[in-house]
Amino acid sequence: MASALVAAALLRERPAAGAPPSPAAAYPLPATDVKTLRARCAPLLALDEAALLRLVPPQGGFWFSECPNCDQGAQEHQLVWTPEMGETVQCQFCKQVYPNARYPENGAVTVRTPSGGRQAWRFHEDKDGQRYWYEARRWYEQREYAEAGAFDLAQLWARAGDREAGRRAALLLVRFAALYPDYVVRFDYPHKPKRFFEDAVPADFEPYRAAKWSWWAYADISVPLLRTFDLLRGSSDLLPPADAARVENDLLRAMLAFVARYDGKGRLTNMHPTTWTSMAVASRVLNDPAIAAKAREQMGRLIDEQFFADGMYREGTASYHEQTAKGLRRVLQSLYPDLEGAAALDARIAAEFPDLDRALQATRALRTPDGRFAPLRDTWAADKSPAGTPDASRPALLPGVGYAVLGMGDGAAQFQAHLGFVGRFGHDHYDSLNLLLYGSGRDLASDLGYTHSRARPWTLSTASHNTVVIDRLSQSRGGDTPDRCRGRLLLFDGADATFQMVEAEAPTAYPGLATLYRRSLIAVASGNVRYVVDVFDVAGGSRHDWLLHGSADEEQTLEVAAEGAPLTLAPAPTLLPTGHRFREPRNEGDAGLASDGPWAYGMFRGARTGQTGQTVVATFRGVAAPRVGLRTWILGAPGTDVATARAWAVREIGRPTQEDDGKLDRRMRQALIVGRDGGTSRFVAVHCPFERGDPGVRRVTRLPLEPGGFLLRVERADGGIDRLLFGPDAAPRTGVDGDLRLGFDGRAALVSEADGGRVLKMIGGTRLACGGETLTAPAAPPARLRKVSGRDLTLAGSVPVEPGMTVVVRHGDGTTNGFQVASVRRAGGDTVVTTREAAALTGSPDGPLTLRTFPQTTHPGPHEVRFVTRAGTAAAG
Repeated sequence: MASALVAAALLRERPAAGAPPSPAAAYPLPATDVKTLRARCAPLLALDEAALLRLVPPQGGFWFSECPNCDQGAQEHQLVWTPEMGETVQCQFCKQVYPNARYPENGAVTVRTPSGGRQAWRFHEDKDGQRYWYEARRWYEQREYAEAGAFDLAQLWARAGDREAGRRAALLLVRFAALYPDYVVRFDYPHKPKRFFEDAVPADFEPYRAAKWSWWAYADISVPLLRTFDLLRGSSDLLPPADAARVENDLLRAMLAFVARYDGKGRLTNMHPTTWTSMAVASRVLNDPAIAAKAREQMGRLIDEQFFADGMYREGTASYHEQTAKGLRRVLQSLYPDLEGAAALDARIAAEFPDLDRALQATRALRTPDGRFAPLRDTWAADKSPAGTPDASRPALLPGVGYAVLGMGDGAAQFQAHLGFVGRFGHDHYDSLNLLLYGSGRDLASDLGYTHSRARPWTLSTASHNTVVIDRLSQSRGGDTPDRCRGRLLLFDGADATFQMVEAEAPTAYPGLATLYRRSLIAVASGNVRYVVDVFDVAGGSRHDWLLHGSADEEQTLEVAAEGAPLTLAPAPTLLPTGHRFREPRNEGDAGLASDGPWAYGMFRGARTGQTGQTVVATFRGVAAPRVGLRTWILGAPGTDVATARAWAVREIGRPTQEDDGKLDRRMRQALIVGRDGGTSRFVAVHCPFERGDPGVRRVTRLPLEPGGFLLRVERADGGIDRLLFGPDAAPRTGVDGDLRLGFDGRAALVSEADGGRVLKMIGGTRLACGGETLTAPAAPPARLRKVSGRDLTLAGSVPVEPGMTVVVRHGDGTTNGFQVASVRRAGGDTVVTTREAAALTGSPDGPLTLRTFPQTTHPGPHEVRFVTRAGTAAAG
């Protein structure tokens, strides 16, 4: 595993003990040109010496402080400071400057510093007792400006020989070293009272939340000041030995010692690579290999313990995965600065850290046709993949974290359907079995992703996602379920470019309530038409609401019809059940509202409601581009309630740290809610994108496929007809469409007719009969798992598994682990499957098996391996 490789790398890289410090810099200069450096340093060179030193604040300050004059912005990120503002700050939204006569600094708290002195922290307090920390907000910005400025000045001296720049860099370093020991440890977090720790931080206080330098201690070791010291320490005329010793001991090593107090407290997180990067820099700058050794050891543990077998970081969001995986890459980049170019570093990672290499590639599966990441969970909707815009969409699976993509088409014709079944392991939403759709060059059925605005409780709620809500409640938070609501992959087949399927279940999303919670998606490309058949089976509770939200990127209209005629919907004052008191969220700190009974239904506005037993046809059209959109058929059932409404789209209210709550009402997203009462429901829908006014599907009709399945007749605009057969299991079923008789014993099948030709395809069956034609495939019963060894799974007997397939290991407790097949070989009459994913399972198949990768769960036997075969014919007359 990675930790062993880390230890080996340490032995190779560690210099001889007692090697003297080199006067040469440990790191090459950044590639900033002299002209740019002179421009950045000019304001610092123009200050008199006293004014320069005043830039170093007496305390680290606060990152979070609201504006008392407006309700714009979000997460207490309203106030900003620039050097031109002097001793004031300004709201970046309403432009008020503070302090002023209306909002003066009218209070202060005096705190004992580490040396025993006293430090006043001034604030403005309003009539409700809310405090606004203008001065401390300025201190924070000053500190960041001064440390960045010191590094710029040092670079200008090193690159251009500007002695005055070097002298001023040294002055700033020494000033920081003089003041840092008396910086007060404090707690700074949005929407929570500030805290100061005059004595020891309580043992039960959340690790890293008490800090001296930044707003949390992960960033409490200053890389700019380490790099400044690196450039100056060899010049005793600029930084005399006594000053150099003070900077090293009272500032830089003191920072390392402060952060070290958190070693071993809590689990390793997405922020630890920030700390380890600064430790790697410190190790080289201070010529102390022990610092690097500690960083490497902890880095290996994070890779081993906190990543799924498919390479995704535990939290299952693209944004935090990229932060974590690329953060680990930066640690290695800081440890090995002499490697020339990114290719050399990547080659070293691939050779020595294969699990990290896998992690760096994992989010390619989450790319959407516009080059962004699918905004699952706390992923910023605007985040773009560094891999760029894909030329084509292809199916992809992340079986460890629990995410699948059905994809087809090239260029502008790309089409994707996403299914998420991720557990609750941090930065999560209540979104099990959420659906996303992309087509016609657009995000058609959106997830909202991450926000720090007051919309956060809405974005967390199940009702804001494209899934099924039981009894108008959000899904479980996960803490009360052994698997933290982690879904179970049941089937994935993406081998055919025109007929693909995924199925997953999440029975613990509603613990104690749902006995069945399963979704199946089947993507079809037929003629020039692409669509998805969507089957959601749910049992438990007394009310099931199937939700489909339109695009969050653009304004849309929503038209609803039944059997070709507009469906009559009457205005409704609210979708909340009678008796529930609703309140709007005040800020992201109200995230708990998402789990407050049916609270999320109060977020819907402009609701209209009605009833029908017929098939509902919903059409989402862009306001600016009405010929582009999504049409969905939801197959009818008696007593179906239909509602349309709008709710916050959230996007375009600003980028992180500049979001504006005041803009939330400017853009609303259309929503369709199809509800049914009763203990068991099956929702069957067909989603078809369009870009020329109308979709390529004209009509969808449901026909019986007995027992317990269904047959969809999909009439296409090109005159062709598709017949889609679905069964919840592989039992034999028969159906009739006019004079055409069909028989099938698998999971999904397609009979496509056009221009006198007929194509047959099936997934997970042995026989499909249509008229006089029959399609067959080998049987694929579950196989016994005989042995696990690294990435190899040994299956009993000769099993028809092929590379590219997906196998699912089902355990005695009903949970599953999916793996993609990299290669297959025969061994003594058995079948050995080597997986694409990292070595995951360990133990004996006769007893419990444990995941050696995250989340390290243990599962009882018996263990069997399931997979599906497929077959298809070419067009025939």
